[in-house]
Amino acid sequence: MNTLIVDDEKIILRGSEKVFRELWPEGSFFTASDFREALDIVYAHPIDYAILDMTMPVMDGQELAMHIKLLSPSTNILFLSAYSSAFPNIREPEAEGYLMKPLLKQEILSYMKKHEEVISAPYPLLFSSNEGTSPAKRLLAKCFGTFQVYNGTDELRFTDPLVKELLALCIYMRKNTLTARDLHRIWNVYHPQQPVSAEKISLLCRDLIKTLRFQSLPGIITKDFMQYKIDLSAIDSDFEHFLNGDLRGLNLYHGVFMEGYPWADLS
Repeated sequence: MNTLIVDDEKIILRGSEKVFRELWPEGSFFTASDFREALDIVYAHPIDYAILDMTMPVMDGQELAMHIKLLSPSTNILFLSAYSSAFPNIREPEAEGYLMKPLLKQEILSYMKKHEEVISAPYPLLFSSNEGTSPAKRLLAKCFGTFQVYNGTDELRFTDPLVKELLALCIYMRKNTLTARDLHRIWNVYHPQQPVSAEKISLLCRDLIKTLRFQSLPGIITKDFMQYKIDLSAIDSDFEHFLNGDLRGLNLYHGVFMEGYPWADLS
């Protein structure tokens, strides 16, 4: 197992290295004191676990985590801090991968055990124990891998795959308001071989609103004259958690984002 720890405090690097070498004497251990050294190591070596100090100069741990995941999607991220206030709304920080300084063997083992449970859980349940998730969120979107959408644990069904892709595009754009013209322009830029008319986009939007309403998700997308309003506050997604630097969102990304949709680009 290859482990990287990034911290601007030398004493933390030395202590952490000692703990990991005791737990996994056959593993390889790398240390870095800033984001440049860390990215150089990730570029040169396959890293299984990267433990990142959340508070560092120039680039903090959450921002560095996103760069590492884009460079090495299979790397699992953990966060490290000297302050419990850095982990708000997390019921079991060490089990989620939020570790306190100095590193303790038991906290690391607790995370390893919990991580195996998390990655084997059905997708709709992955965020159910995360106390940071608002109960107002009614639609859960799986954006990493193939795009899937859930109402609770029930997967939404779409009679037309283009309607499903339109919902994916709305989530990807992360805008509260989009016009039919916006959607028409973006769609045809990325589908030059299969362009659609503005009227077709309007029909797809109408079908999407009906589909969500029929599956007990009214109000997620509504039409207001010539524009469509998207209630982003009601949508939870691994994509959003990734962008917010949330550990579960970061560690759910394994290199594939909204597979099959040519406009989807995480970088």
